[in-house]
Amino acid sequence: MAATIYVLMVRRVNKFGVTTVLGVVFGLFVAFASSQGRFGILWFVFFGFLIDAIFLRTPESRSKRGNIIAAWSVWSFIYVFSTLIPIIKDSEKYLEAMKQSASYSAEYIASFTHFWYNPLWVALILAISVAVGALGAYFGTKMAKKHFEKAGVL
Repeated sequence: MAATIYVLMVRRVNKFGVTTVLGVVFGLFVAFASSQGRFGILWFVFFGFLIDAIFLRTPESRSKRGNIIAAWSVWSFIYVFSTLIPIIKDSEKYLEAMKQSASYSAEYIASFTHFWYNPLWVALILAISVAVGALGAYFGTKMAKKHFEKAGVL
């Protein structure tokens, strides 16, 4: 669903900076809703701008299906990788905060550490996020062509 909205946004606005604006909005949300703070804002704005600069630089590049799919796939990777930032910064403090919180059971913490502290699982999770992001953007571009172009929105 989010990929379809992103595709529509990129195609409809058709200006440089769409992903950067998405990064600003998402960064502000993450900064206030998580422990990432200002770093979360910088993270998403920087990578939003980088995605725009690499994949969506010109009107022609913003109309190419492959560029939009690649941009959303990288955004998916950046988003999932951002959840690792608190663990990378201070894994002991992060795990201790989870243990102190009444929100997490011992089973959840054990499962969490099994997956997010294992490099092979992290690589698999990141690869899956890229693949699913690409799939979502692919269907989003198909939907844009089938529905929005026919309706004259694009």
